[in-house]
Amino acid sequence: MMFQKAIRRSFGRLLRLAGAIALFAVYCTYAALNDKFPAPQINKLLDLLDPPAGTEAIDWRVTPAPPGPRFETINAGAIQPGLVLIAGNGADGSVFAKAVTRDGEAVQSWNPDFTSLWPDTREDAAGWDSILEGAQLLENGDLIFNFSHHSTVRLDACGNPRWKLDNRGHDNIFVSGTGNIWVAAEQDVPETGTGHLNIGHDIVDDIVQEISPSGTILRRIRVLDLLRDNDLLGLIYLSSIEDAGTTVSGDLMHLSDVEVYAGPAGAGPFEPGDVLLSLRNISTVLVFDPDTGVVKYHLTGHFLRQGDVDFTADGKIVVFDNRNLDPAQKPEDPGSRVILLDTVTGQSATLFQGNQTQPFYTSSFGQVQQLENGNLLVTSSIEARAFEVTSEGTVAWQFSNKLSDMSGGLVTSAEVLPAHIDAAFFASAKGKCSQ
Repeated sequence: MMFQKAIRRSFGRLLRLAGAIALFAVYCTYAALNDKFPAPQINKLLDLLDPPAGTEAIDWRVTPAPPGPRFETINAGAIQPGLVLIAGNGADGSVFAKAVTRDGEAVQSWNPDFTSLWPDTREDAAGWDSILEGAQLLENGDLIFNFSHHSTVRLDACGNPRWKLDNRGHDNIFVSGTGNIWVAAEQDVPETGTGHLNIGHDIVDDIVQEISPSGTILRRIRVLDLLRDNDLLGLIYLSSIEDAGTTVSGDLMHLSDVEVYAGPAGAGPFEPGDVLLSLRNISTVLVFDPDTGVVKYHLTGHFLRQGDVDFTADGKIVVFDNRNLDPAQKPEDPGSRVILLDTVTGQSATLFQGNQTQPFYTSSFGQVQQLENGNLLVTSSIEARAFEVTSEGTVAWQFSNKLSDMSGGLVTSAEVLPAHIDAAFFASAKGKCSQ
């Protein structure tokens, strides 16, 4: 008798369990067909882990959502006053640049669309054209930027194009005191060849471009020729690995930044007008005179696949050292850092570095701005965030580019704007371009 009761109880439990499973299956089917919870959340997670066919090449623009709120002020008394110009990727492959308050209020924004600006050009399958890099605000409120590895574009404050160049501009942009624009770009290898031994047509041919405010290319400087003419052949063939040959191909150097020295003459080894280059793929920075073509300074290997580089007023160089060690191997997780190079003594100092208590790592992209109050504004692109850190290494403010609860978007740049650039400044600029 007891055995029969036990059988009935077990059978009853199995029926209830089967009923619950059936109801769950019915709801899941309903949710999948009607895009109800949890179907959208599961689909987003699956897309991140296993991208749909045809989108594998561009999904790196979307990252796991960074922690914390979108805008967070941790220490209001420690931050540099001013709006912040932020650029990056939004939802569905869109790009943006916006000037925001520290609380996240958008005072001015641009949402350029690649297809609208270049209707006769097929958007690159790898998604590079859908990245807005090098965003710089000009004195009249215009925005200049690169559609990565495709073009350099200037928009007015109303979003109207003033000019565009299909120059394959990419990475950072520098606006000199004369108003001229310096851009990292690329060119097709001439049909006659590169003019260099053991280098064929299958390379990325890096070019430094100086562009006028009206969009005229004033000067092109080929990096291959610059290195050869300064007896720096070892840098050109650094990627060769064969014992008996030095043939090289592909993205040999990857010119990731160009900047012009504006400091006083005699401060360090440089003169006003000297040009600083970052050659990411060979972990090299160098400075040269663009008029004579003479390299005055170069350093290799003190950093690993660095991106952004900047002059200081006294002739030192700030380097955003990505320290790309992907794929990470234990026991040490990779961490990016910001270092200061003394170009006279050869010494260096670490200004900020990622660690266990303050993680900071972006394998590529990234940017740093030295602020007047001594802080650093750091753009950690792949982590989908930017943050202001004090000289003591504590974060005073941060922005997280959250696209949803599960995903974040690439942040390509962030810059604190001068105090006079405020809401009234942008209202005046938009008033002029809308007339």
